[in-house]
Amino acid sequence: MMDWLLPDISTILATIVIIFFVFLKVGSHLKVKETFFQLWVLAWLLSIIHYVGQMIQAGSGGQMRIGGFIDRLFLAYSAIVFIAAAESLRGRQLKRMLPYGLAIAAVFTLWACAIYFRLAPQLLQHLPYGAGLGAAFGAAGVSHWIYQRKKQTVGGAILACSFFFWSCCFFAFVALANTPFLNRYIQYMYQFSNLPKPIAAISMLIFLLEGEKVSAQRQRDFSDSLIESASDGIFVVDANSCVTRANSRFVAMCGLQPQEIIGKPLSSLFPPSEAKLCQENLSAALDGSVASYDSKLMTASGVIRQVLIALNPILGEGNAAAAMGIVKDVTEREQLEQQLRRSEKMASIGMLASGIAHELNNPLTSIIGFTDLALRSATVDGALSEQLNIVLSEARRTQSIVQKLLRAVRQQRNESEPVNINQLIEQTISLREYDFARQHIAIKTELAPNLPLLLVSPSDLQQVLINLLQNSHDALAESGLPGKVTIRTRLVENRIVIEVLDNGPGVAEPDKIFDPFYTTKEVGKGTGLGLSICYQTVRSHGGEISIENLSPGVKFTIQLPVTVASAVSDSGAEGEAGGGDWHSRVLIVDDELMIRRLIESILSGAGFAVETASSGDEAVLKLERASFDVIVTDYKMPGSMSGADLYNWLRENQPGREANVIFITGDGITASTYEFLQSVENPVIFKPFEPEQLISQVKSLLRVQKDARVIQMPRRVKR
Repeated sequence: MMDWLLPDISTILATIVIIFFVFLKVGSHLKVKETFFQLWVLAWLLSIIHYVGQMIQAGSGGQMRIGGFIDRLFLAYSAIVFIAAAESLRGRQLKRMLPYGLAIAAVFTLWACAIYFRLAPQLLQHLPYGAGLGAAFGAAGVSHWIYQRKKQTVGGAILACSFFFWSCCFFAFVALANTPFLNRYIQYMYQFSNLPKPIAAISMLIFLLEGEKVSAQRQRDFSDSLIESASDGIFVVDANSCVTRANSRFVAMCGLQPQEIIGKPLSSLFPPSEAKLCQENLSAALDGSVASYDSKLMTASGVIRQVLIALNPILGEGNAAAAMGIVKDVTEREQLEQQLRRSEKMASIGMLASGIAHELNNPLTSIIGFTDLALRSATVDGALSEQLNIVLSEARRTQSIVQKLLRAVRQQRNESEPVNINQLIEQTISLREYDFARQHIAIKTELAPNLPLLLVSPSDLQQVLINLLQNSHDALAESGLPGKVTIRTRLVENRIVIEVLDNGPGVAEPDKIFDPFYTTKEVGKGTGLGLSICYQTVRSHGGEISIENLSPGVKFTIQLPVTVASAVSDSGAEGEAGGGDWHSRVLIVDDELMIRRLIESILSGAGFAVETASSGDEAVLKLERASFDVIVTDYKMPGSMSGADLYNWLRENQPGREANVIFITGDGITASTYEFLQSVENPVIFKPFEPEQLISQVKSLLRVQKDARVIQMPRRVKR
């Protein structure tokens, strides 16, 4: 009578089994770990058992009632699990739902047992099992509908409707039980009642795919946000080396609009000199290798930025389908490193200059001193006097050169005074105007009026300007083209900016132009120290100097801070050169014979009682035997005892006598010398020196006074 039932059950059972394995595969592929999905898989497994029971009953022709018991019981269990899955979607925890689920399962178990054992038939007639199933599936539909109102997903809406449809089917069977309509159309009603199952399965899969799409979109949004907020430039290129994506930082680095970058070859964004290097590294990345290299990035305005580029392949099916690049702007870091290297070079130059100065200052001191003494002699006639004055002038010129070099490498400067920068520029131009005119080079000035005074060393700053003008003069003279040099001044915030521009050929390596010994001139025409000393001089005044190539020409820019111009007063030397006291005893300590003789001649001629010692050890022997009012000692001497050691010996063995020491040094102020001379209060005289300086300082020390004409070291503030 119901031959159609078994084939229909077999078909729907096969469908549910397929659904079950599809869910297992999808869950594994999408790596779904959520509780609701695991409950869905369990519910479909229970549905399979439910249909197995139904098949057992249909196959026995209704004789094996155990099949019906399994059918009803596991269908109820699947409904309970579907409800739990829906509640899990809404955020309910499984352990909190478990007691309620077990209680409902117990009710349905007793209900199924009552049907199986035909208990209370009167009650079951008024409380049909199908109504309970309809209520259970309806509850799952309600729970899904509540969730759907918050999340608004297509899969969730279909899922809620499928459970409502499923619920209605059960209520329809209850309402039509024992009616001719149901008996006549039972096959169609059965087939129709199985439609919600595949609909529910499809809606569940749609729900999962929607969730995966949302998750993927969130990941893309997060990746986009991460890329856009990166402090470094990021770009992506395809297999054809064209840019397919670029973040705002990279766009800003290039100084272009996004549409001017996307779709363009990557190498077109770099200077021609860097294009080959870019393409080689990009090819390596597209071949699957990681590449990292230094390069230069050219902005739309022509500014060159030093960058570090890291290229990583983006793999697709085993091969690199694209590459991602991370661009780090290291221009400032490179500049700092260049400054550090420059400072290290200048420190090396300082050590070298210190040694040279020490070796030069000793003979210069003797030449200047003895020549000056000879000129004071009445026996020197006019011709000899003229020759000696030439010797003295050249020796002092040599002294000035050495002192300027030392000031540059020590980053010290001459006495500062208020300077009108525009006047200083005009004066400097007047010194070189003739040489420029001979080469047909025009000098033009664009000087801002009413600039504040600068507290600087005018001679140092003038030397910087002369060096820059000489640099422009040489470049323009070699080019043979009509030349023009422009000097501009302006006030920018609290800094005076000086620009020296020319229309020459420019500089090949502007990054190295301030390095010591770097020169673009032929051998014998340049030392490579001029611009390096300019750099140190400007820095010693708290300023900055930079270079920029133009088209054509080059521009040097000097920035000097505006400071309060305080008057610098010079106190005259106290006392006269002569008039010494033969009762005042002076001990001279120096390893150079000529220096000892010179100082002895100067102080003896000034009326002091003088003794000499050629070393610190010899000086100690004399100090142990006699008392001296003043000890004039060289700071740096060979042997076991230097001037500092002699000072320390006096402090330990003749306390108070160390205050009578005058240090004379030709040292270029190394770190150890500077540290020691800062720690004491004694006068310091640099070689070469004028006789009056020495005499005045000895007399001042005897009167416990200091002469302003002696070069004093800056003292450390005591705390």
